[in-house]
Amino acid sequence: MTWPRHYLLVFGGAFWSQEIWQCGIRMRWPGTLSPEPSDSDMIAYAAGGLADVSADVAAYWADTHVGASRKAILNWVKFNAINSEGNYLDSENSNEHVLTTPVTPPAFSPLGTETIPQAALCLGMTTAAKRGPASKGRIFLPPQQYVYQSGSPRIDTTALGQILTAFHTFIAALNNWPGTDVPHDPVVSVLSPVGSGHSKPVTGVRVGDLYDTQRRRRNRLTESYTVQTV
Repeated sequence: MTWPRHYLLVFGGAFWSQEIWQCGIRMRWPGTLSPEPSDSDMIAYAAGGLADVSADVAAYWADTHVGASRKAILNWVKFNAINSEGNYLDSENSNEHVLTTPVTPPAFSPLGTETIPQAALCLGMTTAAKRGPASKGRIFLPPQQYVYQSGSPRIDTTALGQILTAFHTFIAALNNWPGTDVPHDPVVSVLSPVGSGHSKPVTGVRVGDLYDTQRRRRNRLTESYTVQTV
């Protein structure tokens, strides 16, 4: 199993004060380059690109329609080059931007209320591949409480459309690097280490109408019991 060399964007922070949330997106130049950028070039690119992707993430998390939990505070952003083993190319340093002013997601209309910590909304990414390696990717958004469809546990389609548009805008911003474009500018992609590795640019986004779960986002909250004698 071999990862195509690429860049990993990870962002997250405090969640319900005691927990931690984070999401990760992989990025790689589209198609085949000959020659590919060297390890040192990729390390330098990741360090130089940190400020730009950090601004994109902060703008996304502050979007009126991001739909993220108001308890999921954006505290930090990391952007690093990844080697064929799935590890940092730079084994001694990590590019991390700690926000001076953490970002709290806006209240999502019309409720603006929270749901349980382990709830998640799966935002999917699709590629030109219909199935198989590098065909689909996803992040799990820590969600707010959304309006349901009438008489159903399914999330209202208007809300989903707004959330998906915000995610689409975020991906477009990540793909738009400032300054002069170079062939190895990375774009949001789905990667797989299966076999010799696969990478395909994201060509679409989607969101389902049911909540998902991320149990690891409720690890530190200590459960208290209400007891009655029988």
